[in-house]
Amino acid sequence: MSRFEEVFEKIEAQRESLATLKGEFIDGKYMRVHRTIGSTRMDIKIAHARIENKIVNLLEPLATLAWTLGFEYHHGLLEKMWKEILKNHAHDSIGCCCSDKVHREIVARFELAEDMADNLLRFYMRKIADNMPQSDADKLVLFNLMPWPREEVINTTVRLRASQFNLRDDRGQPVPYFIRHAREIDPGLIDRQIVHYGNYDPFMEFDIQINQIVPSMGYRTLYIEANQPGNVIAAKSDAEGILENAFWQIALNEDGTLQLVDKDSGVRYDRVLQIEESSDDGDEYDYSPAKEEWVMTSATAKPQCEITHEAWQSRAVIRYDMAVPLNLLERSVRQSTGRVGVEMVVTLSHNSRRIDVDINLDNQADDHRLRVLIPTSFNTDSVLADTQFGSLTRPVNDSAMNNWQQEGWKEAPVPVWNMLNYAALQEGRNGMAVFSEGLREFEVIGEEKKTFAITLLRGVGLLGKEDLFLRPGRPSGIKMPVPDSQLRGLLSCRLSLLSYTGTPTAAGVA
Repeated sequence: MSRFEEVFEKIEAQRESLATLKGEFIDGKYMRVHRTIGSTRMDIKIAHARIENKIVNLLEPLATLAWTLGFEYHHGLLEKMWKEILKNHAHDSIGCCCSDKVHREIVARFELAEDMADNLLRFYMRKIADNMPQSDADKLVLFNLMPWPREEVINTTVRLRASQFNLRDDRGQPVPYFIRHAREIDPGLIDRQIVHYGNYDPFMEFDIQINQIVPSMGYRTLYIEANQPGNVIAAKSDAEGILENAFWQIALNEDGTLQLVDKDSGVRYDRVLQIEESSDDGDEYDYSPAKEEWVMTSATAKPQCEITHEAWQSRAVIRYDMAVPLNLLERSVRQSTGRVGVEMVVTLSHNSRRIDVDINLDNQADDHRLRVLIPTSFNTDSVLADTQFGSLTRPVNDSAMNNWQQEGWKEAPVPVWNMLNYAALQEGRNGMAVFSEGLREFEVIGEEKKTFAITLLRGVGLLGKEDLFLRPGRPSGIKMPVPDSQLRGLLSCRLSLLSYTGTPTAAGVA
């Protein structure tokens, strides 16, 4: 037996003769590192990222802002949220290598933390709004909790008992707005007491769009004047079939993919947002393809596409179904009675270099992996991505893949990497960055022109499994059925694309 003090003394005595090791230490040569664990139970991993972002980037700054205005900073509630999240940070819990029962407990903790965060957010916003000058007036308050001013296109909802309304700023100037949708609301749904006392006049809900500059770490107040004519503007009349602003021209291909043109650099990106479907014969620890692989894409999809132009945004909605193998047995005999429903919502704001993408999946198949592909025109051998400690440049291909079996690696060094918030490919001065919230696993594929492959979903049925194609030998966990990890049903993902010129740092990427 020894003591830590003795270990450190021996290290110090031999430090001049010890080798210096550099790198991330995520190669599975001498032991398993489970490099593809980042895509197991994507529903839990996406929820984890969403809730952490909500607390760190919204709630804590808002609580600080409220504290400067004289309100209490609720340390105890914030501590409770963090402790609930930290209960899920045990390595198998956040890795999602657990039984279905344990995963349900993990989800319950996240739901509790998010419910607390949502309610405290609403509490602080209401307190700040109710204690402003003209506190009795109807107000729309826009918060910016970043340390820089932001000009943003904002979609929000106004509910009032009026068929029309006017918006004005704190100087009394009218604020233009666009009505996206309007609907009548039964007053009993607002407050039962209203109907109880015989007032049946309906409420109206207006989904509106505005464009405003909001100061850093602060807010902007707009005042609502009911039953007054407002500065309602019409939708912009853009060319049919495309989304366009000062930076981008986006056209839809017949298969539902996008053709992008960066107007500044002239760089073109084609067949963007194609879905790739392939097998997953792995377990909750690792992805591994089936020995009889059959890769499918959405290239043969028959999409339904709808393009909407609004005042400050254009939006494309793309829907289609993919026929895919129901399970590994069907894949081996080239049958496809399973189904994946895909809905993509592509949003382009009038003043933004960023293309926002919401992907909604309805998974009705087992033992497979879904990725979204973002082809570029760049021929490069490295990719930049961020981690908890900074940004790292990694190789697109790992040369050890050529002889990992001969050298007796514990698992294949597949060039599947993790990012925290972004990854970027660049050739010369031109680059493309992908931002995500919770989609943290990616690969760069292609011989010459490189393509991002972002993992959306990975469905497996066993906690642990032996003799995988990419991980020979014993199972990493017990061979327990985990049907919930097939992720049947609905899953929503978010990512954004940003084309840039110059360095990632100068472009605001890194």
